[in-house]
Amino acid sequence: MRRTNHMSGDNIQEVLHAPFDINTHKATFIHYFEVILDEAGRVHYAVPSHMEWLIAYTCKKLNIDRDELARRCLADPTADVMLALTKLSGCIAVWENHIEGKPNYLQHTQLYTLKQHGLYLGPLGGDFVAVQSPKL
Repeated sequence: MRRTNHMSGDNIQEVLHAPFDINTHKATFIHYFEVILDEAGRVHYAVPSHMEWLIAYTCKKLNIDRDELARRCLADPTADVMLALTKLSGCIAVWENHIEGKPNYLQHTQLYTLKQHGLYLGPLGGDFVAVQSPKL
């Protein structure tokens, strides 16, 4: 992880555990971009890692424990666990140059914004998953 200034490790951890802000991120990091976009397109730092963030989020969303989540993710022994987590959670994992998961419209829009700000450098593509309308 590269930083732009002489912030201490504690200050960097503070940024990583705070709500995501484009300007704060750009002032703190250079060529470091590891986030998750939830179903609503909100940006979350992937702390402690993409995989662990997705595990915690998915367990909470589905009201299951890690063992049950592992059973669901590994039902197919050839399955990609990260892809399974993004499908179950509805989130996408984002790095500076690529994503894992299939973005919905809100995530695609957020990726475009992040790209405009020079944070996401990967392809946008034109395919995204339609967001299901909430049932009233």
